[in-house]
Amino acid sequence: VRKILKHPLVEDYKNLLEQLDEVHLIRLQRCCQGLYRNYMIAYDLIMKNIEKVTKPRTENDDSLM
Repeated sequence: VRKILKHPLVEDYKNLLEQLDEVHLIRLQRCCQGLYRNYMIAYDLIMKNIEKVTKPRTENDDSLM
């Protein structure tokens, strides 16, 4: 960025900055997609086991035997 400010007529610096911005944007998108995927997996597991989550077994539960 300093070189762009120092040499505003050099297009190569601007192009490099744009390319770096695109790379960072792609990485950020992939990170967000991974977070979304993990959230959906956790949500799916919780919803499939909602009864166990809301009503856990007690120590005296006879269903263990």
